[in-house]
Amino acid sequence: MSDTRDSLFDGPALDPAALVELRSFCEPGEDDLVAELIEIFLEDTPLRLATLGEAVASGDTETISSQAHAMKSSSGQLGAVVFSALCKELEQRGRDQQVDGVEALFTRLMDEFARVRTALQAFAD
Repeated sequence: MSDTRDSLFDGPALDPAALVELRSFCEPGEDDLVAELIEIFLEDTPLRLATLGEAVASGDTETISSQAHAMKSSSGQLGAVVFSALCKELEQRGRDQQVDGVEALFTRLMDEFARVRTALQAFAD
């Protein structure tokens, strides 16, 4: 990856402005949409990461692309910018059937998920 791409993978675990914007769509007295989205993300993502890890290990580029795509969208909505950028890169490599470097990207993604999970849990509390 180039230095430009590496810079996409730097930064805070969350952009809190994205969560604040999501919260603005809630009507007073409604269940907290953001809390629900965080809960779904935190339940769903470990399952997707496990599937992605198996795909990375076996070189299944179709599954790499599909799992990364799904996580890219959901993480982006929650403001997990770095996580989403890593997913985008994995998705593209899967589409291009390029497996070189996907293990390292997956490792970075797992590390980033740990940061995102901690930040989302703190935000939800």
